[in-house]
Amino acid sequence: MSQEIKKIPEGIIEATNLRVGFNTSDSWIGKLIRWATKGVVSHVYLAYNDVTTGQPMVIEAAWNGFVAHSRDNALSGTKVVKEFKLVGDGMLEQKILSQSMRWLGRAYDYRGLVGAAVVQVGRWFKKKWANPLQDSNALFCSEAIARALKEAHYPNADKLAEPSQVSPQDLFDWFEAHK
Repeated sequence: MSQEIKKIPEGIIEATNLRVGFNTSDSWIGKLIRWATKGVVSHVYLAYNDVTTGQPMVIEAAWNGFVAHSRDNALSGTKVVKEFKLVGDGMLEQKILSQSMRWLGRAYDYRGLVGAAVVQVGRWFKKKWANPLQDSNALFCSEAIARALKEAHYPNADKLAEPSQVSPQDLFDWFEAHK
């Protein structure tokens, strides 16, 4: 049973063990994302332990928008590739989580995802193209996580590309390089 949280006032969640996780699936979209990015992952999410409920949770941009739900529900039917524990003090983790909580209820950026395909094609030709379809009121998974890291001034996040141009594989490679 999914426990989606629609609106949460900023700062109300007490969380521990904040991680950025990467997974994939055998769905056609998972396969397409891995093929386009020449990667091993197709999705990225924030995982944390909710101190209030005692439940492991995930916050993510999913097909039904930007949502928070139980970890078991969120990751059902997928293969978790790796989770990276965020470094820094608890205040930095809280900034990242608070920023993400403000996006709950936003739509999934389907247009931006198509635009991200344009960015990927540009990379194949060694070109740097902007995402022509990015929607500032909607998010896709890697865009949301990159944006949260940048806005919280996470160490080395300034080296990430514009969030609407970041793929799950880009983030995975970035975390591997900065662990």
